[in-house]
Amino acid sequence: MARRRRTLEETSALNAQRFNTQQRERLPLFMQAGLEADLLAKGVLRDRPADHLAREHTAYVARLGRGDPAVWDRSARLQRAFKVHCPSQYAAELLRWRGLRARFASLRRAADNADWWLSLLRRHLTREAFLAVLDVEWPAHAATLRHVWAVDERLARKAALGSYNPWLES
Repeated sequence: MARRRRTLEETSALNAQRFNTQQRERLPLFMQAGLEADLLAKGVLRDRPADHLAREHTAYVARLGRGDPAVWDRSARLQRAFKVHCPSQYAAELLRWRGLRARFASLRRAADNADWWLSLLRRHLTREAFLAVLDVEWPAHAATLRHVWAVDERLARKAALGSYNPWLES
């Protein structure tokens, strides 16, 4: 007979209990001496609350944007942009993406979907065309990339200039 799956709350409570027990088993002499409260106060011993795993899971899901409609919308807009700007590669890349999503369940998140189309746009377009598309589809990211690329170019120029020091020439 198959075992009943635990709920997130049950799993979280068991995980916290196991973690707390392992923490105490690491320091048996202190536990026998009754110094548990002192160790907790000093931060040597940590107590994990029962809802720790549930809170971490909720934060993880939120961070990935699984339930965020804005991320799904951005993903769809980037896919349409790729279809418009790279029509010859669109069909092959769409088939490749569907195959990867069918094989790996972890790629079914909205953030991964958006990243896939963004990286394809970056790979198939020139920098200027890519930034022009991003100005329409995702202006904040376009501004960030412009800033990062400007800093990279400045650093490259300084590094190139740094290899030649006129004061060392005789």
